[in-house]
Amino acid sequence: AQTAEDARKLLALSITELQWATQPGGGGTQVVGTFTPAVQKSVEDAALKQNLTTLHNRVNELGVSEPILQQQGSDRIVVELPGVQDTAKAKDIIGRTATLEARLADPINTHPNPNDPVPPGEELFTQGNQAPVLLKKDVIFTGDRIIDASAGFDDHQRPSVNIRLDSAGGRSVRAVSRENIGKPMAMVLFEKGKGEV
Repeated sequence: AQTAEDARKLLALSITELQWATQPGGGGTQVVGTFTPAVQKSVEDAALKQNLTTLHNRVNELGVSEPILQQQGSDRIVVELPGVQDTAKAKDIIGRTATLEARLADPINTHPNPNDPVPPGEELFTQGNQAPVLLKKDVIFTGDRIIDASAGFDDHQRPSVNIRLDSAGGRSVRAVSRENIGKPMAMVLFEKGKGEV
């Protein structure tokens, strides 16, 4: 128990974004971290801002001259589209769902030239910083295999997203990982037929 308390204190000093506590579990004592209220609010605010931006971009596709997008509380966004006649089209565009795919990255050609031919079995995408990246066409799993996702930190204390997959998704990752140890994997978000890593 004292070792767990010492670990809790050390973690509290080094990872201040989380509140650390000890609790019984696993035949001993576990150290558990949860986001501080300030970090939790920051994550929620960022998600809401991202949703507003996504909705604004989708509403722009409709060509509405003065759309109104307003945040109501911490979990609601109101969209008003004055003059829109085709409500079915508006609902389709606003409610469109992006798709997510996991793929292996090309472990050799890590900085491809976008003007060069794309190797067979691969596709060229752009990362968030617009850098080109080559990914295998084979999909390891899709977003519908994700049961849960949460923010966390990797082994180097960098922010990460931890995902939990259903059994079929887990089997796919296990099979691919077994044959590709140490090779990078990427998540591709598709919206309007365009993929971004």
